[in-house]
Amino acid sequence: LGSGTIDPELILGVVRAAGAPVVVETPGDGQADDIAWLRTNLS
Repeated sequence: LGSGTIDPELILGVVRAAGAPVVVETPGDGQADDIAWLRTNLS
């Protein structure tokens, strides 16, 4: 997350608007980084 082809602000906006838990479907070797990115950018 944050380095793909989708604008990171759009991802964050969807997560905020959903007001629900997030399921991260990143392959295992990058999952911790994506969760950390979400936590940093949503707080």
